[in-house]
Amino acid sequence: MRRLLAALCLLLPALAAAELPLSAELHYRSNLAVPAVMRFSQDGSRYQISTDIDALFFAVRFQTDGVIRNGQLYPQHYREIRNGQTYATARFDGADIRYGKPDNERSRRSTVETLDPLTLIWRFAAQSMPTAGFAVTNGRKIYPVPQLDAPAAANYRFNGRPLALSEYTVKQGSRSLAYGIAPALHRLPATITYTDTRGTSYRLSLDKALIDGVSVK
Repeated sequence: MRRLLAALCLLLPALAAAELPLSAELHYRSNLAVPAVMRFSQDGSRYQISTDIDALFFAVRFQTDGVIRNGQLYPQHYREIRNGQTYATARFDGADIRYGKPDNERSRRSTVETLDPLTLIWRFAAQSMPTAGFAVTNGRKIYPVPQLDAPAAANYRFNGRPLALSEYTVKQGSRSLAYGIAPALHRLPATITYTDTRGTSYRLSLDKALIDGVSVK
């Protein structure tokens, strides 16, 4: 479940700044009965994204902030926080990435664009993903994504009405993350599914959404 959430934090193409909402609050239910809430905000030059999960005896937050240039989201600081303590972090300075746990940080110069999972989700929603390969870091490791396949067609029901989804899948060896984007629902991430090495899937499903403070029907 933690990996899934680090990916609640993980994949989507990005909007032009004029198309991005000023704020969004997305509530998810899960097949593990552990709900999650994702929040996005921006002011035209900077953005913030967070995802909160509060399970029994375990609270985790994923958060990132960065700049908006030419309508594109560029992360600067990503953190994973467990029970109030920083567990892992990533700092982005152009091609230079500093990442790791607080007592074991390291630096790497990346030859491709590197994003955090949360920024990646809103990049997918905005349809502005890198086309020549990229990488994703959760603060602990950096995962190369040499190629992103065309999205598959999927279906979902939101508030009782059917929605067509464009489902993007990112593979990490024998694991995978799939993100179902709803074009008719402000291109919001309606589903996020993590499949582990045993083939077990954990799924988050959009239950309620507010865009700029207005409930989405």
